[in-house]
Amino acid sequence: MKEEIKNDKKEEKIDDNTKKLLLAVGIIIGVFALGFLVRFVYSPENEITTIDEMHKRNIESGGEGINYIHNGFSFIYMDDMWYTQVQRHSDNTLMDIPLHFGPKDLENVSISGEVSDDFKKSQIYITFDPTDEKLNYVALAAAELSLNLAKGMGIYPIAACTKNETETCNTRPIVDCDDEDKAVIFLKQIEGTGEVILDDNCVELKGKDWELVKATDRFLLQWYQVMK
Repeated sequence: MKEEIKNDKKEEKIDDNTKKLLLAVGIIIGVFALGFLVRFVYSPENEITTIDEMHKRNIESGGEGINYIHNGFSFIYMDDMWYTQVQRHSDNTLMDIPLHFGPKDLENVSISGEVSDDFKKSQIYITFDPTDEKLNYVALAAAELSLNLAKGMGIYPIAACTKNETETCNTRPIVDCDDEDKAVIFLKQIEGTGEVILDDNCVELKGKDWELVKATDRFLLQWYQVMK
């Protein structure tokens, strides 16, 4: 009986973590969405300016202060986020994207392999292991991915689980890298530095805590062709 109660409590904790992750994804996407809309900001001199003007100034100076140029792209640090401008895939309009890390922070994140044409589909599954105990960084990575896929690339992100072991996952698709008919991004928590593995229909973003977020940003900058 004690063992059953213990297992029940463990399952409740796991499911609660999963619910918090999905809720956090929704909240973070809403917060990050402001980053795509904000045009007027305070410059380091406390003057009201625009992000476009800050990028222009950064490019003309070849990088000023903490800001810099990478592969022809301007990176501006503001409110604990890095901003750069890329062309939206759907209509080629210029768009600001917010990331937690810039290229200089991601030089040690390895990336290897290639993806198939599955990643040209209009839907991509973002999946994770719901039994992981610490999901806050997974939520952060999932939100950053979802926002960029939707706003930057016109791709519909679908939240999924790798296992149907929680109540929350009962209502979500159960998807992993073995589902060869789907484009899948697997947020995988492991010890060590961030790593990106591109493998046919699957992208594995690996890392622990902030290293997982670094792997996510490295993948996005690869997709935007900012880092190669």
